[in-house]
Amino acid sequence: MPAAAKGKAPAATNGAATAKGGAKKGEKKGESSAAASGTATPTTTVASESAGGSGRDGKIEKPDKKKYDDEQNALRAEIDDKQAKRGKLEEQIRSLQGGGEAGEKRKALREELTTLNSNRNSSRSKLFEQINALKDAQEKKKKDLHASKGKIPYKSLDELNDHIKHLEKQVEAATLKLVDEKKALRDISAGKRLRRNLEALQADQEAINKDQAAIEALHKQLDDPELKAAHDRADAIYAELEKMRKDGDELHANKQVLVGQSSALKAEIDALYTRKRESTKTYKDAGDRYWTKVNADRERRQQEYKAKREKEENEKKRAVALELREEAELPAFQEEIEDCQTLIDFFSGKGTGVKERADPASSKVALVGVPELELRQVETAPAAGFVQSKKKGEDEDVYFAGTKGKGKGKKNGGKAKPNGSAAADAATNGDAPSPAPSSSDKLQVPLATLRALLKMSIPPPSSPADVPRTVEDLRTKKAWFEANQARVTKENIAKAEAQIQKLSAAQPTSTKGSSKSGTATPASEILPPNGDGENPAEPIPTPLQTDTLSVGVESEKVDEVLEEVQEEEVQAES
Repeated sequence: MPAAAKGKAPAATNGAATAKGGAKKGEKKGESSAAASGTATPTTTVASESAGGSGRDGKIEKPDKKKYDDEQNALRAEIDDKQAKRGKLEEQIRSLQGGGEAGEKRKALREELTTLNSNRNSSRSKLFEQINALKDAQEKKKKDLHASKGKIPYKSLDELNDHIKHLEKQVEAATLKLVDEKKALRDISAGKRLRRNLEALQADQEAINKDQAAIEALHKQLDDPELKAAHDRADAIYAELEKMRKDGDELHANKQVLVGQSSALKAEIDALYTRKRESTKTYKDAGDRYWTKVNADRERRQQEYKAKREKEENEKKRAVALELREEAELPAFQEEIEDCQTLIDFFSGKGTGVKERADPASSKVALVGVPELELRQVETAPAAGFVQSKKKGEDEDVYFAGTKGKGKGKKNGGKAKPNGSAAADAATNGDAPSPAPSSSDKLQVPLATLRALLKMSIPPPSSPADVPRTVEDLRTKKAWFEANQARVTKENIAKAEAQIQKLSAAQPTSTKGSSKSGTATPASEILPPNGDGENPAEPIPTPLQTDTLSVGVESEKVDEVLEEVQEEEVQAES
């Protein structure tokens, strides 16, 4: 093989490997860049010729994912086809140089042939060694047997036995002379000694026969089917190697043509990879422009939304601050003072009629959004033409506990009564008669009055004689409330101002829905305070509001809503 041909083939192979590696690196780099920029899976909208340029109205269009995938798949299929063709050419070139599948097959066949020959030769050599050893032993035994037989005039044991029997008959017949008879007896004795020697020689002959049988068996093993099959396989390998040698000679004659075709295919594959990388880059740039515009629009909408939320939150905070100030400026213990006075009038015998309460407008500041309430007036006299009848089960001498007022309260609409109205109900419902002592020592007090006394932490009277003590306790409690009213009112105002400052210092809930410490502002901190010294029977009336101050909105939820809105806008535009 010429040296030039040997040098060109490796260069072509290395160039193909470099092209494959560079194409794979470029493709991988393009994919990673697309994934990093978030444009790996953009969808919908037909792209322009630049895969996502500006439309007629200047709006940036989303690149067409389907068109990009079709183009990439077509290029990929064409590259795979040309790489398969070039791979076959490279395989043929490597086979000429002793490499490739043909070289590996040739090497495997030669190794198999070497193994077969080695096994076959080792087996046959072992058999021949055994045969030669047996033949050598047999020859030695034959020589010894022939030497021993040469000293004996008889060829076999039967011949010797016949001779001994003949001599014994002559001696028994007594026809021989004395000298001949003695000679015959000596011959008989000598023959018997020779018989023992002949018997030993016969055993040697049997051993020689056994060696001959073993030699014949070993000769049969030389014709074993396994050895014959190995021999046939070796002949087939020789034939296949010869055929491969002839094919290699033919391919070697066309080596330069194969190298030229491989180089041409390599140039075409490089051009296809260049087109593929350009398509990927164009699609990525278009996707980056599109998502940059989308993110900018989203950021702008988020800023507008956050500004709107912040404005709404500030307005709500101002409303809450105004509400806190108004409620804090209300005189403290006003309801308790009125309840004490109502109970004092009741136990002093002044509560037989309707007790008019102080006008709320004179002691309270009018609240915005709260409808003005009017107390229900109880008619003390029956209408004209009617006579008031006794209630069922009511006795003239027994004081009634006054539970009907509760039922009338429900018929009146079941509305929540103002603070401290428990004592007022007992006097205004008209169901509680005067606590004048009856003939018995028991004193029955209406349930609403009992509740009012327990609310004041004053033990209710157990008998008519205990009523003055109750009245004195009520006056003491009222005096304490009046003495501490100004102080507690100032404390409530100070707490409300502190609450307003804390509310104003908190971050707007539209940013992250949390305070500076990173936690959401509890709803209890932005509600009107009751005050440590003020503990009314019911909550202080507050202005009517349609919605309350939000306690915090997570920005992640806001972003999700904005993304849904943005996707709907994109779909509507497309």
